[in-house]
Amino acid sequence: MATKGPVQVYRFQTIWEEAHWIAQKCRDLYDAGQAIALVLPTPEPSPLLRHRLLQKKMLPPSPRFTITQSLPPKGPLVILPHCHLDFQNTSPVETPYEEILQKHPSPILVTFAKMDLMGRDLYPLPVLHSLPYEAIEPPKDNPSPSKEPEGHFRFQSARALKNLETHLSGRSWSVTELEDYLQCPFYYFARHLLRLKTALIVDGDVPPPVLGQCLHTILYRFFTTARSEFVTALDQTEKKEALLQELATQTQAVFSEMRREYPEILEGLWEQKKTRILSALKKFIKEEWRQLKEQHTYHPTYFEWGFGGPHTEKPLTLTTDEGTYSIQGRIDRIDIDVNQKRFVVIDYKTGQGVTGASIQKGKSLQIPLYIAAAQQNLDKSMEPMGGLFVNFNHLTKKDGLLKMEAAETFGLHPRSSTYTPDDVWERLFCELPQKIEGLIKNILHGHFPLRSEDDPCPPYCEFQEVCHVKERKQT
Repeated sequence: MATKGPVQVYRFQTIWEEAHWIAQKCRDLYDAGQAIALVLPTPEPSPLLRHRLLQKKMLPPSPRFTITQSLPPKGPLVILPHCHLDFQNTSPVETPYEEILQKHPSPILVTFAKMDLMGRDLYPLPVLHSLPYEAIEPPKDNPSPSKEPEGHFRFQSARALKNLETHLSGRSWSVTELEDYLQCPFYYFARHLLRLKTALIVDGDVPPPVLGQCLHTILYRFFTTARSEFVTALDQTEKKEALLQELATQTQAVFSEMRREYPEILEGLWEQKKTRILSALKKFIKEEWRQLKEQHTYHPTYFEWGFGGPHTEKPLTLTTDEGTYSIQGRIDRIDIDVNQKRFVVIDYKTGQGVTGASIQKGKSLQIPLYIAAAQQNLDKSMEPMGGLFVNFNHLTKKDGLLKMEAAETFGLHPRSSTYTPDDVWERLFCELPQKIEGLIKNILHGHFPLRSEDDPCPPYCEFQEVCHVKERKQT
């Protein structure tokens, strides 16, 4: 795109670093006697800029500093382009960026951030895609000012940041902890750095984490035992009955073990949950047989498949221009179509699932990381077709990430967000290393904000009483 005046584009890691840099740049231009026009996508500056520029009184009220949406007069211009979480959202905004870039004769500064404070990807408008940018990284020994926006927790001292980097650098990162940081940085801080633990509360029911542990153990033992017979039993009623009896045996054994581990839970509750879990598992196994017979040829092959840990496969390695990152984890199940040399990863869920739309927008990393790990470690001729969540609350296997060509294979609705166009698939895995690098850098730089006000906390979070996010949102 042709521009009239010189244009400099800067990309930052997060919007906090971007806001601090803009505030200081405006201050420098102002002190040099320049007239500054700050172009925003809305009439009001963002909360971060309001904090940095106005509340801090970094720039006094003056005709030399204006906030505008139209083509300003001559003089240096600072543009904060409209960015959004959805890379497919190209809806126009009122600010005429293209007109400004083509007509404004004076120097123009354009800034945008890779991620918001929650670690979610931000995408600038397409008008900026053709402009080369300079990446600005925050210096490790010079953290941003100590005054943070309300609800933002960040390490401040150089010593604390150095200790954090010493403790975490060069290690293997687990899929769980990276997913925890993506969902809520403060949750990551409380669970993985402070290592806070909550007491097991039995309030008229078996706690969900305990039930989840039971379910994973039962399925692992069952499939490990029935590995060779599970597929061959499709047309043999007696063999099916024998396997369902094996499922009942494994369920009884696991619940007996868990009852000894948690004696404070009433025996009647265990029996009630065991009956419900076994009933759900039998329905799940029968549905698996039905799909194998009628729809697809993906056979359950690997169970509790680990990577990056002791006595497991190699870690997933992601490489960027700035470094290589090692990821470890454990996949509940990998189904393989031997004839077509394709695979799908499976993850069991007892709580709220994750939609394909959320994964495609970068709001969940678990399935993409599992796919990448399996692709690196399995036979190189194996082609990844995606990953699915098995939701045992609803006995469904419909959410996740699947290539479009697998649309008919798993019998999902053709318009399901689980099916992923090829260009979206390529973009997702092309950007995965940079996404992981950004999350790790935020952790090493001590960024641990609360969830944003428009992103409600999940009801199961055990640290809501620590961060007081409910009180902050109410006020």
